[in-house]
Amino acid sequence: MDPPGARTCWIDDETPGHGGVYEYATLADGSQPFAAEMVSEMARYHPNVARLLREEIKDKLQDGSLGRLVYGPGQECDVEHMQCTNTILEIRLTTQYGDNPLQRLCTRIYFNEPCAIDGAIRLVSVATKHPDTHTSAEQTAHARGAEDRLHDASGWFTT
Repeated sequence: MDPPGARTCWIDDETPGHGGVYEYATLADGSQPFAAEMVSEMARYHPNVARLLREEIKDKLQDGSLGRLVYGPGQECDVEHMQCTNTILEIRLTTQYGDNPLQRLCTRIYFNEPCAIDGAIRLVSVATKHPDTHTSAEQTAHARGAEDRLHDASGWFTT
């Protein structure tokens, strides 16, 4: 069994992770919650901020598909296992915008690298927050909700 982040993260200083293909959940009712959450999150922000956020998410996901994210605790790392769950990892990114005052958005992309499915990286949920208005209890709820969604999915698709 690979350690958490073996697909999305550097194995050592010279070796990228295995990489993989992103899969998105479909629920029993036919909904595709990750896509809906992305639209909802982007709608919360000014179009310029939403564009910047989309680009940063796109870049981070591309790096993950190539195994080029950094695993570990702390803000300098991209990916960490959510200790409040058994199977969920988070990709972290911070978007800065504005200049007076400088604003920050913290985005968390919750995902899973299922051992039984070679090369799969399952995107489960996304949440964006302002760091000063978010509590660790909320983040724990997001991660646990992502784990519930992972188990509730009736199917998976790639783009």
